[in-house]
Parts: sequence; structure tokens; C-alpha cells
Amino acid sequence: GRTILRPSAFGLTFRDEPAFGEHLRVTSVTRTRSAGTWKPVYGERDTVTDACNQAVISLTETRPPHRNVEMTFRACDEGMAFQYVVLPSEGRRESVLLEEHSRFVFAQDFPAWVVPTAQGRYERLTLSSAGADRERPLVVELDAGLLVAIGEAKLVDFARMKLSGVSGSA
Repeated sequence: GRTILRPSAFGLTFRDEPAFGEHLRVTSVTRTRSAGTWKPVYGERDTVTDACNQAVISLTETRPPHRNVEMTFRACDEGMAFQYVVLPSEGRRESVLLEEHSRFVFAQDFPAWVVPTAQGRYERLTLSSAGADRERPLVVELDAGLLVAIGEAKLVDFARMKLSGVSGSA
């Protein structure tokens, strides 16, 4: 019942192609729910419960070059994730992704634990004073003891997210 994130933009920039993120049409939405367990390689638990709701939203550009992208959103008890999948399009051989423009607009100017470089020293600042260059994970304090961490995974042939897209609005 609490707003943590406000509506936030997304988009992709490709080499020698127009940016992707505007003039889109939703062509399908597929919702699924999964429930199961998995065994971690290390950690405090022998088994981890994995119960998630998932939505796959298929998007098509309404203007040339008419690219197709699926965005998968997954919400679990332990967190949420999303993923872009750029689908093959007729007449296009290959696209080179240069930048990802995912944004996270927080409902407030929360304190955050920020580090400007890999293996640097974390500092507690507000989102608005944290600066543009931040490493992952970025840990945001919603309340005492309630934390959100923004991270990345599966960066194979994909541009790295810039955390300059994280902001707090008053």
C-alpha cells in the first residue's frame, strides 16, 4: 500500500539506429505465476522458496524500424526484476546496443549507500546528493531496516545500466 517508485522511463540506444522507447504499441501481455524452491550453492538456507508473479509485455514500434522488444517483469517476495529481450526483426541483421536508459524515480529523496568506484568505500547520502557516477549495488534505505538494492545481472552482450537514472522526488 506504499508507493516506493514513481512512473519511470525506459529506453535503449543502438548504434546507427534511432533510440528505442517511444512510439510503442503493446502487442501482448502474458501473465504467469510460479512457485517452487531451489538450492543455493552457499548461504544460510539449504532451500530457498521461489514464488513469483511474472508479466511479459511485447512491444512493437509504430514507426520505422518497427523493432520488437519483450520486457519481462517479475515480482517475488524477496524482490523484483525486469529484463529487456530485443527480438529479431525482418530486414535487420544485427543491432549493437550502446546504452540502456532505465530510470528509477523514487517517491522520496531517500538516504542511500553509495560508492563511486568498484571496490570503493560506501558513503551514506541522499539520492539527490549522491551524484551521477555510482556503482552497483546501490542500496536505498526506505525505513530503518527496510532496504532496496538496485543491481544488475546477465550482462552478456548488453549495455551496462547507468545509475545516473536513479533519483528521488520530493
